[in-house]
Amino acid sequence: MSRTVPRPNRRPRRRRAAAYLVVLGTSMIVTVAGLGAITAARIEQRTNLGVAEAPQARLNAMAAIDYALLLVAEKPSTWRAALAAGVTDRPMHGGFYSLIAIDPVDGDITSGAGDPVILRGIGRTAQSRVILETQLDSFGALVPGEWRWHAD
Repeated sequence: MSRTVPRPNRRPRRRRAAAYLVVLGTSMIVTVAGLGAITAARIEQRTNLGVAEAPQARLNAMAAIDYALLLVAEKPSTWRAALAAGVTDRPMHGGFYSLIAIDPVDGDITSGAGDPVILRGIGRTAQSRVILETQLDSFGALVPGEWRWHAD
C-alpha cells in the first residue's frame, strides 16, 4: 500500500496576503478621508476668520478715506500735493490702512487743478482686505454716489 504524504496547503498564505491587502487598502482610504476632513476644517476656519475680520478691514478702509478728507480740509490750497504722497500701512485697531490718490485724466495728481481725483482706501487685517473707492471733484469735494467697495 502506498501512502500519500499530504502536501502543505498554500491557501492560508494567500488568504493572509489578501486580508493584509484589504486592511492596507482600507487604512489608506480612511487616512485620505481624514486628511481631507482636516483640510476642509482648516479652510472653513480661515474663511470664518476672514468673515469675522471683514468689518474691521472695512472700518480701516473708511479711515483712509477720512484721512484724505482731513488733508483736503486742512490744506485747501495744497491738498493735491498732500494726497500725492499717499499713505502706506498705517496701523489701526489690529490692522492697517493705506491711501492711494489717482488722477484719472492725466495720471499726475499735482498738475491737473481741474481734474477729479479718485481716492482708494485700503483696509487690511490679518485675514481680510477691503478696498473703498470714491471720487473728489476738482475742488476736493466728494462726488455723490461714487462709492465702490471691493473685498478680497
